[in-house]
Amino acid sequence: MTASVKEGDRRVWERPLLIVGFLSLAGAIMVAYNNPTTGYELSMYTATPIAVWAAVGAALIMALCVAFVSPISSYRFLALVLAACSVFAVISLPLIRGYYFYGTADPLTHIGLAKNLARGELSPYGMIYPGIHTLSVFITRITGYPLTRSLLIVILCFVLVYFVFVPLCVRLLVSGSHATVVGLFSALLLLPINHISTHLRVHPFTLTVLYSSFVIFLLLKVFTNRTISGRRSPDVRSKKADTGPKTITGTLLALALAVTAVVLYHPQQALNLLILFVTVCGIQLFYRLFYSSHPVSKHPTMYASTAFFFGVYILWTVRTGWFRRLAGKHLSKIMAYIDGRGTAGQSIQSQGASLSVVGASLTEIFVKLFLLGVVYALLTAIITLFSLYHGIDDSVTEEKGMRLYISLSVVPMVIIFFVYLAGSISGMQFRHLGFLMLLATILGAVGLVLLLDRLTRVISRPKAGTVVAICFVFMLVLALAPVYQSPYIYKANLEVTEPQMEGYDAAIDIQSPNTEIRGVRIEPERYSDATQGVAWTLPREKLYRKTVPAHGLSRLQPTLDGTQYVIVTQMDEEREVTAYRELKYSRQGFQSLDNQPGVNRVMSNGEVQLYYVEDEEADRSSQARLSQSERRAISTQEQ
Repeated sequence: MTASVKEGDRRVWERPLLIVGFLSLAGAIMVAYNNPTTGYELSMYTATPIAVWAAVGAALIMALCVAFVSPISSYRFLALVLAACSVFAVISLPLIRGYYFYGTADPLTHIGLAKNLARGELSPYGMIYPGIHTLSVFITRITGYPLTRSLLIVILCFVLVYFVFVPLCVRLLVSGSHATVVGLFSALLLLPINHISTHLRVHPFTLTVLYSSFVIFLLLKVFTNRTISGRRSPDVRSKKADTGPKTITGTLLALALAVTAVVLYHPQQALNLLILFVTVCGIQLFYRLFYSSHPVSKHPTMYASTAFFFGVYILWTVRTGWFRRLAGKHLSKIMAYIDGRGTAGQSIQSQGASLSVVGASLTEIFVKLFLLGVVYALLTAIITLFSLYHGIDDSVTEEKGMRLYISLSVVPMVIIFFVYLAGSISGMQFRHLGFLMLLATILGAVGLVLLLDRLTRVISRPKAGTVVAICFVFMLVLALAPVYQSPYIYKANLEVTEPQMEGYDAAIDIQSPNTEIRGVRIEPERYSDATQGVAWTLPREKLYRKTVPAHGLSRLQPTLDGTQYVIVTQMDEEREVTAYRELKYSRQGFQSLDNQPGVNRVMSNGEVQLYYVEDEEADRSSQARLSQSERRAISTQEQ
């Protein structure tokens, strides 16, 4: 009895810590909600009250303490819920603080596509990846929310899937009380988001990468369940297998639905997963032919599932020219590099030059965006080497056998990444890197669990947990700092305000026929898509696809060819002057717009200004005719 009282006294700190943590999080959400956006914000971080960040930080620290130190599983579970909710709240800030929409460029076009779909102007079958848009329309019809809000909710749905299934994948690959803990906190780092080609906004490829964690979980789950005949596989040594269903039929059916959804969400990421499935099949075939005594050779085969996946992929992609165009584009880039007509990493070199102009460096950006990825990549490399070592050991556990699948699947992905990099294929290497970071998150977390287990053999478990928790404090700070684009990474916040949308809509309505509208860095076609719906017609291609040339804002009439409109927003000015340090457009250029000859402001709503730029030649002719008329009038008066 005395022992139990002492044990209870020793653990009395966990409950109040969790209570304070949840109260801190609730307070942060209330403060953020009560401080909504009132106009365009250059940085989400500076616009959100500092009390919000302090409260979320406190909640995360408390969650880390309990999750890594407490020996009670129920408290650890609550700590994980607190941590996940804290980061989820950060990701939900655009909704909590009343953003009209978040994301320029592609996300604006996705608003238009969703509108086309909702109005019946476009069929899901007529789109190459209708999954995200169909889901947003479904949410709108269920809740009554506008599509702009539903699309933001879709982002949160995919993030939630990622947060749930990454730790579950880690739990299947390694045993131990801290497997789920390390898996979740690794997921909270959001390593697949690199802000170059994968983004935490309405970006179907990125969202499909996050969703892929669910597919990988189902794939691994097949190997931990029983065989279709209902008998347990003779190689199953893990106790976790005893809790599985009697057959794997349900898991295989779920997997079939999941891979079908991947194809509809984004075929390019589906191709990455298909390569992973083919790699798993190759590993299984190799072991069945050459190492029949190895546990991997006893796993249920994935041949039928992979064939089904391949069939769905082909049936969906070959009906359009998308696959042929993409393949042709990639092959031409690669051949150009082989022939010496291209430069490896050309886009990276170009971005590095731009960074140096604004006073930054590739090294600085690398630390801010990729340092954590490098840490997990190193852990992944170590796990891969150990998996290869155990690949010829017939006495390995089921967990080590499954690690072999994911570890070896990294190899072809890395090869493809360097092929993309060599060809400088429109930033596709960084899209592919996003999926690689998903695999690295899972395997890196496995490595951290094994490292923590080794550490507990040297020092006590609470001390070892404290060491890892402190490491995650620094990693979470480094990971959450660039979640939203801001001047911290030399970018501008991607808030889209309602006045912005209304301004563009009004500009298009008053636009003279066949007169171009140019934007500042951002092509007006994106806002045309969002306000009018996407129409793949000549006016869209001809009238809205140009921007003001670099350094041409202060001399619009001599710079532009013919009569045109120029649309300027508050976001443009703050982005170019503050975030991009006047790299292409200067403060003086923005300030001179109202005073330039031949440039007339025809509309303004506070955040958006539309300028009508007269044709310089026509203006000169008009002035010449006016001068002749004045001379005649003077001559007549003299007579």
